[in-house]
Amino acid sequence: MCRPNNTQRGDYLNVNLPKTEPIVFDAAIARKLLNRTDSIRLHAHTYSLTHNLTHGSLKPAGALEFTYQHELHGLNIHVDDGKEHSLNRSTLKQLAQFKAYAPAYRYADEGENPFIPYKEPSETPFDEANAHLVFLNERRWASNQVNSIRSLLAEMRWLATFWDATP
Repeated sequence: MCRPNNTQRGDYLNVNLPKTEPIVFDAAIARKLLNRTDSIRLHAHTYSLTHNLTHGSLKPAGALEFTYQHELHGLNIHVDDGKEHSLNRSTLKQLAQFKAYAPAYRYADEGENPFIPYKEPSETPFDEANAHLVFLNERRWASNQVNSIRSLLAEMRWLATFWDATP
């Protein structure tokens, strides 16, 4: 691989920024970038699978399976995601099984049951006529999201690893 020079690195970092002071890529920023990319915890989110949960046969356990298959650190799921298939409508046995595989993640400063205010969910239009395609595509799109984030992190690591102080 060809090592980018400082101008190329700066162009790469500043490509989508408004016309303001550019980011200057130096050794300190390279170290910070490496430290941050190495500690990122990637999670699946049920927003990416909303039609499969709401209109298809995917259940919360299937969202966990997706998380496991993609080697992610966790799953963000709301209790009402999936309507009929939601955790909110699960039996006690189903909830116990789900909890055994996915214990709730809490930050150190959170209590056992932190309060999250209720917010009305948004509705995403659903094309009944092409449901089979929507279900297949949605899983592919969710996988593509994971792969895109991993590729972006790899590019950031590469950029930081090959940083060179000489122009």
